[in-house]
Amino acid sequence: MKATLAERRVRKATGLTSKILKTAGLPVAIQVTLLSFFVNIKPVYKKCALTSVPMSRSKHVLSTSLAEKVEFIDNCSGSKVMRTVLKICLAIIFICFMACPLAWADDVAIVTNDEDEKCPSLAYNPEACEYLMVYEHEYSASDNDIYAQRIAGDGTPVGSRFVITNSDSDENSPVVSFNQAIREFIVIWQQLEGIGEFAQSDIWGRRVDVDGSLIGSAFAISTLPLNDILPVVCSNPEISEYLVVWNYCHSDINRDVYAQRLDLAGTKIGTLIKIADSSRDELSPDVGWCSTSQHYLTAWQEKQSNGHYNIYGRINQTDGTAFDSEFAIATWDQDLIKPKIACNQNSGGFLVVWEDHRWGWGAARDIYGQLLDDSGNHLGGNFAISWDGDNDRENPAVAYNVTVGEYLVAWEYENSATDHDIYCGRIDRNGILRETDLTISSPVSSETH
Repeated sequence: MKATLAERRVRKATGLTSKILKTAGLPVAIQVTLLSFFVNIKPVYKKCALTSVPMSRSKHVLSTSLAEKVEFIDNCSGSKVMRTVLKICLAIIFICFMACPLAWADDVAIVTNDEDEKCPSLAYNPEACEYLMVYEHEYSASDNDIYAQRIAGDGTPVGSRFVITNSDSDENSPVVSFNQAIREFIVIWQQLEGIGEFAQSDIWGRRVDVDGSLIGSAFAISTLPLNDILPVVCSNPEISEYLVVWNYCHSDINRDVYAQRLDLAGTKIGTLIKIADSSRDELSPDVGWCSTSQHYLTAWQEKQSNGHYNIYGRINQTDGTAFDSEFAIATWDQDLIKPKIACNQNSGGFLVVWEDHRWGWGAARDIYGQLLDDSGNHLGGNFAISWDGDNDRENPAVAYNVTVGEYLVAWEYENSATDHDIYCGRIDRNGILRETDLTISSPVSSETH
């Protein structure tokens, strides 16, 4: 049956509202809620029923029939009703924007200089609702320094940037962790010592107060004869310690995963911990700590006999001793690389995510994940987080939100060879994908890492 003019107007208005909500960049769940609200217009119907419609007809106000909606609107001074509805919808959209300001706000410039600033790492101070960002500052082509910047909860810089270390050595790959028990940060980096064939990378660290003041001097964590690279760190506030993990390079094709416990002053506790030291190449480690079990999980990519890398892990207890032998987290005939870890601090367990090349005979670049319990046992199988289409997804990162009990995974999304954007997805504690491929930053320029 042919639609009436009033029906076509309602459908057109509904379609227009849907397009506006999508253009606004609102999450799908909010789009659906607002669109449903627009179509039903329940509060306005109720008000109109009491003032403009005979009581005998008011019982039909909430019907989902389009014809009944149209007839009702026609009887209710449509222009006034629609103006009221528009005001309510705009108010709800405004509330959504205010509740989640960073989701749709413009990118905020944190550090802008003529030199290169790269490889940022963040840690959060929940008491001050503030972050500390550390990063590489290029002093020259062969001399990078480590700088830091405090950032407020709304993303704006707090004070000026400050130096963590700017020695004559080349310092890079900084990471940072916050220890809530003593309310201070620890910054770790790799530092190149010597020149030419005698040059080697060591692991160094420094403590930083919550106000940005430096605590003591920089200290060496590992100065083994060969190269120590790619450090990561996590804090254990329960026993007032840190665990620093890194790659030790016997050669360019034989790297192991080592670790060292530190006390709150940065002093070494115990001896060097060899987490993975087989003859295979073990690269790109990450580490997480679980408060419910007091276990550390370290994950890395390990080269297989076919030349491709898979994801492996190991559980260590708080004293550094191995809980069990290393185990496979994810295996395939193609590369699975760059693992990242987050821990469910509410009920225990870990989520490991990685860049996955399993499809297209290794040509695909997707994001996958695996849930583990506190002892490293698999909870279900590997699952895809972002995979649809031919565009590459690379370099994932993951964090756990204790307030809502879910994980947030972010990654690079390749729109083109010269345009990488940042996307993300939400995963609940049971591994259920709530939303994926949500845009965090997508200007014309390229965003990476």
